[in-house]
Amino acid sequence: MVHIAVRKLVDPTDEQVETAVRILSNTFQDDVGMSSFSGGSSRVQRDIYRRTIKACLARGEVYFGLVDDEPHGVAALIGPGVDWAFYEQDDFTRDLSSYLKEWYTCHYAPVYEDLYRAAFTAGQRARRDAWNLKFLAVEPAYQSKGLGRALLRAICQRCRLFVELIHPPSLLSSSSLRHPSFRLLIRQAEFTPVLHLAPYTPLL
Repeated sequence: MVHIAVRKLVDPTDEQVETAVRILSNTFQDDVGMSSFSGGSSRVQRDIYRRTIKACLARGEVYFGLVDDEPHGVAALIGPGVDWAFYEQDDFTRDLSSYLKEWYTCHYAPVYEDLYRAAFTAGQRARRDAWNLKFLAVEPAYQSKGLGRALLRAICQRCRLFVELIHPPSLLSSSSLRHPSFRLLIRQAEFTPVLHLAPYTPLL
């Protein structure tokens, strides 16, 4: 019988961070959105994952989804009070190709901000007041086993605690919330957060 569990990462080792990067890479290897973010570069894609995981560890929370005590899923959130994006980090854009640097600074970032302003009149404050779900991933070979549901339940319980004890109302924000499978998980979770849907902007 398969044993499913969720573990919050606290003071993780470099190896655990790289495990999270591996899970994200395996999960999104054929994802069009991630390919657009990285310009088709696996190196840039891994850099995005690594930066995001480290930012969530410093400013939010990261959870591993475990199958028989081995990590095969990950959830990474940025906590309220922070408005963080990987493409706004100077050392990220500095190492990009000239094409990607121009795309991020002149095209992606302005369009993304315009979409946010159109969707949420509160603008950046809407993001700062939210729990922002950056990634929810389960490796393909371990999907449909309840691992994603267990990760989502841990996220929702964390948001519920925030609502009840600290700062009502809490928002859970992610572009991936539009996916039907995520909405199914939300309906099956013990707690339904207020959903803050971030705009999704693939490279056309």
